Amino acid sequence: MSLYDKLRPEHQEKLQKELELYPTITEMFIKRLKNLDYPIELQMQDMITLSGIIEMECKPINFFNYFE
Repeated sequence: MSLYDKLRPEHQEKLQKELELYPTITEMFIKRLKNLDYPIELQMQDMITLSGIIEMECKPINFFNYFE
């Protein structure tokens, strides 16, 4: 199961809205999430991008709450 599949439903909805606004960049980011299995595999820039999209603070302790 990929990180994209593990995203909470409300975060997936925000990602879909972002896809409408910025299709190319968001599609690249979604592909990245689909290629990873664990949050620890994400790079810092991925964490910053995801926290900006779902409008949550980017702290290591918060980050694991993004996923189910």
